[in-house]
Amino acid sequence: TPSRANVVVDAEGVEGALSARMVVSKYDRDTAMPRIINEVTVELARRHRCEAHLTVSNPEFTIVAVSREIGWANQNQHSKRLDISIGVRTEFAALKVTPHGLLGQTFDGDNIAVDGAVDDYSPSVVVTKAMGEGAIEGVAADYEVDAADPFSTAFKYTRFH
Repeated sequence: TPSRANVVVDAEGVEGALSARMVVSKYDRDTAMPRIINEVTVELARRHRCEAHLTVSNPEFTIVAVSREIGWANQNQHSKRLDISIGVRTEFAALKVTPHGLLGQTFDGDNIAVDGAVDDYSPSVVVTKAMGEGAIEGVAADYEVDAADPFSTAFKYTRFH
């Protein structure tokens, strides 16, 4: 089956927006027509048989999700991984809202890299445990949001209180 992305607008104040289905070939290089909704652009592309890219951008940020097969695909039953990257497209002083939270700490504007604990990827089965240790304020549990109230701003490092 081909790679697909369904774009659906679900935002306060936006009524009657139509969903948009984006499809690219499963095997060949292919690019779907970009979808633009207000300031947000969504793009879907197949770079080659083993890799598809979904890019979501606005004037301030670009988020890229890349689905790719793990190395030695035949030996790994064509297992896939999902790599996410986030980049800023404007000067920090021009941002409407200063980045905050786990990801926002990356965009603090000081141009100083902070490297934390790194997991050991040498065994055949990897169990992630680093959880940003040393690279974030506090520990990962400090950022957990109550599942019963997923849009809550009540956590240790909130900027909303």
